[in-house]
Amino acid sequence: MVSSVHPGWRRVAAATLGMLMIAACGGCAMFTERDQVYMRGGALMRGGSPLTLRGIEAQTLADLDASDGDLVTALNRAAAHGADAVWFDLPAADGEPAVSQPMHERLRRIVFHGTWRRLGLVCRVAPAGPDAARAVAGALRDDHEFIYWVDADLDTVAAFRKAAPRLVVAAEQGGRLQIRRETPQPLADDQTPPPTIYVLESADDAVTAGAHFLIVGDNDATYAALDRVMADPAEHTEWTPDNAVLSDEERAEGWLALFNGRNLDGWIITGANKHGFAAENGMIVWKGRGGGVLQTQRRFSDFALRFEFRIAEGGNSGVFLRAPRTGRQSKIGMEFQIMGDYGVPAYKNGTGAIYDVVAPAQNASRPAGEWNEAEVELNGAHLRATLNGVLIHDLDLDANEELRYRLREGFICLQDHGSQVAFRNIRIKPL
Repeated sequence: MVSSVHPGWRRVAAATLGMLMIAACGGCAMFTERDQVYMRGGALMRGGSPLTLRGIEAQTLADLDASDGDLVTALNRAAAHGADAVWFDLPAADGEPAVSQPMHERLRRIVFHGTWRRLGLVCRVAPAGPDAARAVAGALRDDHEFIYWVDADLDTVAAFRKAAPRLVVAAEQGGRLQIRRETPQPLADDQTPPPTIYVLESADDAVTAGAHFLIVGDNDATYAALDRVMADPAEHTEWTPDNAVLSDEERAEGWLALFNGRNLDGWIITGANKHGFAAENGMIVWKGRGGGVLQTQRRFSDFALRFEFRIAEGGNSGVFLRAPRTGRQSKIGMEFQIMGDYGVPAYKNGTGAIYDVVAPAQNASRPAGEWNEAEVELNGAHLRATLNGVLIHDLDLDANEELRYRLREGFICLQDHGSQVAFRNIRIKPL
């Protein structure tokens, strides 16, 4: 029997069923199971994938007086500057680290917000002796989403590990991961990172690709230095748009060409597959998995963006707006969702949605294989978007609890979601 149900409706039903299952199972536990960290051989893993720590200090995370908004802002700030992990100290009470009920609730919020943004989490504890280590480890023994940096002597580390044997412990002596306070040596492209976390006093020492590192310094200068070090070399070169493809009217209105129609000048393929996107016949075309995202060479804050897209039926892609350098770009910046879902009623994961947050006023997309014209304007907290001449968003980001903390500056990126998609006539007008 052939089903007459549109494939887009099947996706909606599957997503809804998944949410119901999460709610029925208590939500947080089911959500975090795939985000637990562990060691496989000498490799640090999260879920089924290797996890590399390129972390920076963010002490605000463990501040009980800080709001959830402060927590999210701190995580987003780290990702915006190129960190894909954060570390903080477990606060001390009466001279010893302690896990009170409010502190444990705070740790679970860090897990929720951090793993949702695909950031690694490192908690440093400094117990004075084995008894204190056993007490802290006993309170944390089921919190498998963190790497625990136990800053103590060998006997204290051993007591911590014995009390919570499944936790991933990093220490100068006796940990599953070794803490080393020195600059790592460069690795060859085919080398696996050793089970070592380097603690660095300077972001300039963080140039060794593949090594785990944590940078000391929760301040603007340290974050700026990390941003500079983690930038692709192309970001340090001047971007000169080729406006020959623009009309006289577009030039007069202040539009700039983000795509010159011939090659990917001004764009960076962030993934390992440097052939994942290509310029062909005046289009940017997705060619294969592994390209990561196709990212603009520079960041933008307030702008109007025009582009056309074409996607296959059932396909999935998107345009990231104000995206961070690392982390989950659709949750730290925003994603203008693109789906091959013509004819499906509007929903928050459908074409034109601000992904997973706000559905468009209507699904104004055209049938698969036809070109669609989109325009998105971001001006501070105001977002306005049209699709094929239909107004689909007119939003105050500050009025939305989820969107109010998203980045206000970042890259524009085209998503590799494993689907055939093409883009053309990409223009931007800084506001």
